[in-house]
Amino acid sequence: MKNNEPECVLLSPADYNALVERLEDADLLHLASERLKDFDSKEQAAIPFEEVCKRNGIDLPSLDFESFEIE
Repeated sequence: MKNNEPECVLLSPADYNALVERLEDADLLHLASERLKDFDSKEQAAIPFEEVCKRNGIDLPSLDFESFEIE
């Protein structure tokens, strides 16, 4: 302790990774909320993911969802 405050915190690698993942999830949630704050579903229609893929020539069954992360 230094001035009644901890000088460092020790975490296991697993706990650290879990903490970082939760922080990243919180950042993504905030970003999504900011992007959707002006979206009005009564005035604008959302485009389903499958339709976006179709319009862009992406074949969903051929995608390996285990091999990539969306940032």
